[in-house]
Amino acid sequence: MNGATKKLLFVATYFPPVASGGNARQLRFLRYLPEFGWEPTVLTTRASGPVPDPDGVRIVRTLTPSPDFVYDAARKASAVWTAIERACASGDFRPKPSGLCSWCHFQDFCPAFGGSPPAADASGAAPDAERVGLDVGPRP
Repeated sequence: MNGATKKLLFVATYFPPVASGGNARQLRFLRYLPEFGWEPTVLTTRASGPVPDPDGVRIVRTLTPSPDFVYDAARKASAVWTAIERACASGDFRPKPSGLCSWCHFQDFCPAFGGSPPAADASGAAPDAERVGLDVGPRP
């Protein structure tokens, strides 16, 4: 070893201030890492609870999307993909110009800019539809 501090990213769904049996082991492990030349950073979710954050450990907290949020995002993505497939099958691509058009990288395909959309295959499916694989089942 050259004596340089090594960095460790510790990813934990449950971490103080959430109280759980597994947290005690995590805290003991993280407490002793600096003695052995490690600088731990914990990536975890935002939470509240009775246990204080440990000293000497950098903690980065992120938002955790709810199951409803994830389901709704998948449902919307599926609806957009269905609309794209429908437009490919019918050849009806109606542009909807907005203030965002100036940065769009698809102007070559947009009728509002004199472009033409890519042709659908013989089945009428959008190009590369099988690679997207959007399948939103029933809501949990």
